[in-house]
Amino acid sequence: MRDLPFRPWVQRICPAPRRLLQALIVRDGLRTGIDIGCGESSPLSDLRKWGFRSTGLDVSSARLEVSRQRGLHDDYVLGDVRELTFEHRFDVVVLSSVIEHLSREDGTDLLRRVEGLASRIVYLETPNGFREQPDLDGDPAQRHLSGWFPHDFGGRGYTVLGSGIRGLRGVAGRARFFPEIVVRFIERILQWFVFRRPRRAGTLAAIRFMDEHGNVRSV
Repeated sequence: MRDLPFRPWVQRICPAPRRLLQALIVRDGLRTGIDIGCGESSPLSDLRKWGFRSTGLDVSSARLEVSRQRGLHDDYVLGDVRELTFEHRFDVVVLSSVIEHLSREDGTDLLRRVEGLASRIVYLETPNGFREQPDLDGDPAQRHLSGWFPHDFGGRGYTVLGSGIRGLRGVAGRARFFPEIVVRFIERILQWFVFRRPRRAGTLAAIRFMDEHGNVRSV
């Protein structure tokens, strides 16, 4: 586990869900992934050195083009994952900042869909509870329609982790009480506290990990 996209001591001091995901992928030699709702960054992008190949998928051609210009993935698909048919499953499915844009019913349906699409890992990120977000840049798809909590994922076999202390961010994830630079500093120094205490976190990260025999395991 020494050969990783990050320094192991960084993860010990400031544990991050995305780094844990990368460590699991490298440890188990996983090779394929799809990032649903791909945007300006992806935890899969740094794994090419290990022979990992990723696909970026988005319903927005503009957001897909941003991902393409940044070279985040190897392949790109324009469309809605709920309406597409894939010829194969992926080792890893990433669903970051997506589920909160759907109703609870549609979000639950999406979870079932991605759980069937992943052969080893489902990784998702979403605000802890409902975080108001209106249309952004005139795009109604950016509005938040639902809120999700740790028990929503724990009951489905996910290991739920946290990022950022809860309460420091408000509408659209903007900093409250303090300037953005101060909020980021506070979040970073308290990350060790919220990592395994997701109820205290502003953002949830849930990992559904299956071993090579298809058994769901905690991580």
